[in-house]
Amino acid sequence: PNAQPRQNLVRSRSFGTRIETLEALQAAVTHHVSLGAEALRKDGLTASAVSVFLHTDFFREDEPQYHNSLAQNLIVSTADTVHLNRIAQRLLADIYRSGYLYKKCGIELHGLKPAIQMQVDLWEPTKANPVMVAWDQINRQHGRGRLKLASELLADDWKMNRDRLSQCYTTRFADLLVV
Repeated sequence: PNAQPRQNLVRSRSFGTRIETLEALQAAVTHHVSLGAEALRKDGLTASAVSVFLHTDFFREDEPQYHNSLAQNLIVSTADTVHLNRIAQRLLADIYRSGYLYKKCGIELHGLKPAIQMQVDLWEPTKANPVMVAWDQINRQHGRGRLKLASELLADDWKMNRDRLSQCYTTRFADLLVV
């Protein structure tokens, strides 16, 4: 069976605690963009549009509710983490409203095309970004997330709650039983 090529890519997670600050949302969006762009480069794809979404906890009817998303088409499709993040941060700033406790945010990369079919900008010649090639190589050799954009380090209280995560007795020294 011939599988249809991927047309979009979504990266999102619910937060471990509800988030109110723009800085924590910026860190989460940067994390999602980094994972999405890495997946694009791994599959040899580029994105021609980016969207960002966020929402409060629908199940908390006692709290004010808000949800929104915003998208932007790119002039030239790309898989560059820095470029995609710059656009995603601008979109997030446009849809963010203070005074709400957000439960989830994420990004969606649309219009995916093979990198070899990428439309080029007449005024700015594009080629494989050597920084992104080196970035991926370092993260592959030394573990995912070794290199991060600075905005991903703004806050970490948005990360998933992992209190009930099963222990990994065979793969993590910290989880070994002590007798």
